[in-house]
Amino acid sequence: MSMIIFELWHYQLGPDADDDEVDWDEVNGLRIGIFSTRALAEAAIEARRDKEGFCDWPGGWRIWDCDLDEAGFEDGFPGWDGPEPAPPTRPKLH
Repeated sequence: MSMIIFELWHYQLGPDADDDEVDWDEVNGLRIGIFSTRALAEAAIEARRDKEGFCDWPGGWRIWDCDLDEAGFEDGFPGWDGPEPAPPTRPKLH
């Protein structure tokens, strides 16, 4: 049985933003934290709601529920059409 966790984010989104229409690659967002219950994530919102930046985007709060220990992107990095990444460089030891 998997455990559900709650990831709290804040985005620069207006109050009428439709999640299905948002280009999530283009919007600025901050991951606030990961919580074991939705109530704890909601309490974190309440503690920050009137703080600088957050109060400018009151409709920007999102709580995403996720399954713990469940990996995604089984088919690779989505939408990648760029060049092959360079191999990592090894630091010099001398």
